[in-house]
Amino acid sequence: AGILGERVRTETIMGGSGLGGKFGNLKPTVKLPLSGTEEEMYAAHRHNLLAFMIEDPAKLDALALYTQGQNAPRTRIRSPEHATSEKALVALRKATARLNSIWGEFDIIRPYFDHRRDLLAAICPDAEFHVIAGAGHWVQYEAADEVNRLLRRFIA
Repeated sequence: AGILGERVRTETIMGGSGLGGKFGNLKPTVKLPLSGTEEEMYAAHRHNLLAFMIEDPAKLDALALYTQGQNAPRTRIRSPEHATSEKALVALRKATARLNSIWGEFDIIRPYFDHRRDLLAAICPDAEFHVIAGAGHWVQYEAADEVNRLLRRFIA
């Protein structure tokens, strides 16, 4: 949005990292087995999704496991280092678009929602900040209907 300038009217972040600050609500994760069976790999993915991404075990379905199974081995960024950096915050400051954010109630920034709200409001005073009850870091997956309702309103 910072590069495209006025062509971008609205920007929405969900469970965004790279905004600096602290995290809480952290649960232990497990390393993926390097030479494990498919069953062992999916058990590790299931554990990590429930520890970090998805709050409601009923929402952890075959698609979530498949998505994580495909994406986790392909990651190219060091997530902890990126998450605690201010890279996204710096980029957001360059944008002129209206800013919105959507978070799951149980996202890892849970204890620091007010801090993130203040950061985003300093960039865009009329920024909307929404926390969706019952959802985790993958808020768009767990609460797709609510997220889509908000997105439709933001871009209208």
